[in-house]
Amino acid sequence: MVVLCWIATAVVSVAAGRAQAQDVFGGSEAPPRRDGLRWNADTPVDADPGTRADETAVRHGEQRPFVFARDPSILLPGEVSIEYALQGVSGTEALRPLPANLGARGALHGATVGIGATSWLAAFATGLVYQPADGSSQQAAATGQAGVRLLLTRPDAALRAGAETSFVRELAGAMGVASRLSLTYDAGPLRMVGNAYAEKIFTAGRDSVDLLAFGGASVRATSQLRVGAEYVGQDLEDAFESEEAEGGARHFAGPVAAFHLADGSFWVTAGPAFGLNERSPRLIGRLSVAAAF
Repeated sequence: MVVLCWIATAVVSVAAGRAQAQDVFGGSEAPPRRDGLRWNADTPVDADPGTRADETAVRHGEQRPFVFARDPSILLPGEVSIEYALQGVSGTEALRPLPANLGARGALHGATVGIGATSWLAAFATGLVYQPADGSSQQAAATGQAGVRLLLTRPDAALRAGAETSFVRELAGAMGVASRLSLTYDAGPLRMVGNAYAEKIFTAGRDSVDLLAFGGASVRATSQLRVGAEYVGQDLEDAFESEEAEGGARHFAGPVAAFHLADGSFWVTAGPAFGLNERSPRLIGRLSVAAAF
């Protein structure tokens, strides 16, 4: 609640600053946007009034203001990205954004390479390595994933939608497929996000489908900093399945901060997550560092 109140205060402060700028510069005309403050939907700084943005509204197509949720923006055609992510291990066979328990101590390292194919299609491949904590009897393991991301709306639309489908291989060797639908809405300095994620693992003893949900908001605090909050609900199929393979639904929420440089070519996004129900670990988090060329 404190985080949400802080976000609301930031939004009001930014709105008040814009109103003051209108008075200073006269009439309803505000000063030009600073280049570093733009979302994908914002009009380029040097565009004529009333014109629409396009793929060149931002120097780099993919934005990463969220640490757990997926933004629907994708790489521009011919653009390449490299990402490193660090988080806690899931604690179950399933790969999850947040641990189901802390019994399996260690870290999960991820390295992702992406490439933009067209204005609406990008491909990616991810390598994952589990590093057991000191003193753990478990062995290190590695696996990989690969898939495509689609941008379903114009890159400059206030309401944007994206889809993702991927081949999944878990650390224990089980195979499956996963799909994600992502939505964002831009309202001035505020971006709101929602994701629906479904996964099917083709092995005995697993759920018929695994369901996850993500939600959050991010505010442009400065020309290089976005701050906000996120929610993660995982294994939500527990609501209608008599026996849930991963031990039941878990809910998390926490603040997130995203810092970017060089017109969005370099992003550092991180945030803790606090467990909201008895099954959830009390405090964990995730860090992501990404660069686009």
